[in-house]
Amino acid sequence: MPYDQSNMVLRYYIGFEHPEQRFAELVDFLTATGIHRVVLFSSCFVEGSSILPLSYYEQHAAMLRPYAQRLKAMGVEVGINVLMTIGHCYYADEQEFGLRRAVTVNGEPSRGCVCYRDENLLKLIKQQYQYYAALKPSVIFTDDDIRANSMGQLICLCDEHVRMISQRVGRALTVEEIRAHIFTDSFETDEIKQAYFDQIKEDIEFLISEIADAVHEVSPETEIGVMTTSYPSVTLDRDLSTFFDKLYTDKKVTRIRTGMDFYREGDHNDIPWAFSMPLIQREFMGHDCPAEIQPEIENDTYGFFYKSNAVTKMQLVWCLTNGMQNMQVNLFDYENCDDCNYRDIKQMFRDNVAYFNAITKLVPVGHRTEGVGIYVHPRSLLARRTTDRSIVFRSFWHKWLNLMGIPVSSDLAKAQCLFLTGDDIALASDAQIDDILKKGVILDKRAAEVLFHRGFASRIGIESICNLDSVFAGERFTQSELNTPYQGSHNSNYFCDSLISPSLIASIQYAEGAQSLSNVINHRKEKVCNGVTVFENPDKERFCILPFDYNGFSFFTNVNGRRQHQLLHVFEWLSRKPLPVRAQNEKMCVNINSFEDRNVITLFNLASDEIPTPKLTYRVAGKLQYLDQSGKLKRLKYRTDGDTIVLQKSMKALDVLVLVDQRKG
Repeated sequence: MPYDQSNMVLRYYIGFEHPEQRFAELVDFLTATGIHRVVLFSSCFVEGSSILPLSYYEQHAAMLRPYAQRLKAMGVEVGINVLMTIGHCYYADEQEFGLRRAVTVNGEPSRGCVCYRDENLLKLIKQQYQYYAALKPSVIFTDDDIRANSMGQLICLCDEHVRMISQRVGRALTVEEIRAHIFTDSFETDEIKQAYFDQIKEDIEFLISEIADAVHEVSPETEIGVMTTSYPSVTLDRDLSTFFDKLYTDKKVTRIRTGMDFYREGDHNDIPWAFSMPLIQREFMGHDCPAEIQPEIENDTYGFFYKSNAVTKMQLVWCLTNGMQNMQVNLFDYENCDDCNYRDIKQMFRDNVAYFNAITKLVPVGHRTEGVGIYVHPRSLLARRTTDRSIVFRSFWHKWLNLMGIPVSSDLAKAQCLFLTGDDIALASDAQIDDILKKGVILDKRAAEVLFHRGFASRIGIESICNLDSVFAGERFTQSELNTPYQGSHNSNYFCDSLISPSLIASIQYAEGAQSLSNVINHRKEKVCNGVTVFENPDKERFCILPFDYNGFSFFTNVNGRRQHQLLHVFEWLSRKPLPVRAQNEKMCVNINSFEDRNVITLFNLASDEIPTPKLTYRVAGKLQYLDQSGKLKRLKYRTDGDTIVLQKSMKALDVLVLVDQRKG
């Protein structure tokens, strides 16, 4: 079997129906693609509820034994993925199993899962995991059902959890009281909210630790891997900045599968956001995280009606060019693959073996991209302000900046300037905020409110801030040179979506010397308040404030050519130097990896149109080549026009192009 591909892991299910056929297709795929790491599922979603009898797991593990042995004999690393621990989906058999359901934050029994502190559950899952540990797998992965957000509801607030949270704060609490402190618009994280988050975090770490101990009783050599949910959900129930401190040191968790929410194709505009999920979590874990990070690429519902090979390839290349080489891929359904996309996707992998391997050599494991950094905090939801019983909402600037062709750094230390969005900055210490504000910072409405509350108002140029209390209809750019070439233009008519909620915009009084880049206007084209504004303080620190609430603001207001050019000028003004690269074509995402001897630039065409001549703002430093499907670097024809290079290499819709600028000498 050829082992010349990047270090991917295939997740695959062999069930009781047609196991020989499933195994034959597995071997065929591994042989064709060179993948030599497999994680076999313990169950599937179509064979029952969240909780299954122990007899099922005992029989299934026994059935897998000869297949695992045959794979090992072929030189394949074999792991196990226990798909359901506390429950992914529908848990119906309460009386049969004698398990205590989780209780949602609304005080209702969960339809999906069991309380993770249930002692009977712990006994059941220990035995469940030990059946598979007896196969001596290289690794056993838990799945992302071990989480505090089940089927859209926060858990668990059963009587026992209410009691434990009450003990933490030193007085008796009710579900209603805890809920009121979770869903609050306060700038402060009080002791009740902190107690809920800390209790859930400790519960999950305890459960994973107990699973690891149970596995190691039977197979001490087996590693433990865990799966996370995506950002920001992952910040609800674990702190990835400290997660491995003890669990790795005690050899309890050594691998992590990070979620990537693009299971099937829908709006291709969402690709950059979904693809950023593992990068955000890697940033939480830090540069010295000892665990092997394995981003999840899943093609649910596993057929060509759901995700094209082009998008799957794009996901793989995104991970590889971000230094994440150990992707876990889940490509096939849980029953019989046969002709349902199997042959096509096998051919795609086979055709790109050398290509994927070449990218691995160009961008080594752990390398980070450069550009604009977006600040996120590993316990983000702890600071989330809301009163509508939902704290798991997202900022979209990872998506919007990428779609504008602006490179996003996956390493805050490398970031050319920083974007503060939402409430995350509330969890930083004053010293951390002080360091951040020295870098050149752009803030949205919510982040500006936090810094105003924390006493940094004068430093960022704000004298007063409040919600807008009058209607508005749009935004008009001023004559500032930072708006070139759109001085005086109307940005967007889609502000009308927000007439119902003026609070989506902050009315800010700025310090002397602040420069307005836009004005918010009403339907009579009269100024309502300042819009985008820049400020340089006496210490020469530079700031830009976008006084818009990311949680409700229009996609169209931000992803357009006017805002794109404005932000490009702002980022370069903040950092006092040009961005390392930017893509000029519509919906062309760009990543850049810089090394001493080369730059690796990756373009992703998310448009529905072919781009005959992609355009970049970039200064070539040496010899510019592109990587072809054979894994070879080929000469790239291009012409220059000032700082613009025009590539003589077309890109189809959903195409990827990897460029290498090899420096001279």
